[in-house]
Amino acid sequence: MALFTGSEYLLRRRNINRSRNHHTPYTAEHSSLRQDSIHSTTAMSTEKSDRIQALCKHIWGSHCDYDIEYETDDNESYYTFIREDLIFDYGKQVWSNYAPVRGIDRAGREMERHLERMVREQAWEKMSEGNK
Repeated sequence: MALFTGSEYLLRRRNINRSRNHHTPYTAEHSSLRQDSIHSTTAMSTEKSDRIQALCKHIWGSHCDYDIEYETDDNESYYTFIREDLIFDYGKQVWSNYAPVRGIDRAGREMERHLERMVREQAWEKMSEGNK
């Protein structure tokens, strides 16, 4: 994974978000960064996206939508990120998986599995608080 300075990181994030909002995959043409920058893709079914949005809203609240991003250096290993979608501003990152996962489909399944586990843990905490 390429290392970036703070300003390079912000520029990279801004370009990834721009490309995602225009429904095109991020490429080096979209940025002034070097060719080895991380690529982002939004290839996800609407059904899966809706399920992940519902899980996110259950965990972190329904005050906004959530951006779901997949990033890769080599089109083999993927990293996933979820952040609040504040339309005109970058929302805080609420979840990330920095462990590389082979394949974009597997990365999506892994993200969904983690979110489902978080929902179950929240339900367990609420149930155990009610028994006190």
